[in-house]
Amino acid sequence: VVTRLDTGEGMNPSTVEGREGIMRYKRELNLLWLDESCVALGGLTPRQAARLPDLRPALRQELLFKEKIENTIISPECRISLDFLWEELGLAREDTCASH
Repeated sequence: VVTRLDTGEGMNPSTVEGREGIMRYKRELNLLWLDESCVALGGLTPRQAARLPDLRPALRQELLFKEKIENTIISPECRISLDFLWEELGLAREDTCASH
């Protein structure tokens, strides 16, 4: 849920300051997502789902989908890496259990 949206030069993607503002804002929103209820995770938060082995594949799919959406942003300099989410949740992009 977007609770605020800065406008003006602080969020202008054609300036360095604006791109930095966009990245800070996107990181903030993604950190909030970690503690929000998610329908695809049975109503649990991503942090809660990360502790349950049965929900880790669904959580992994949610993260991959978030990355897919992020990669559709036209200006590459305004795309944020979601590596910090994978780390925060203790997940690898590859499901090592599925390959064995």
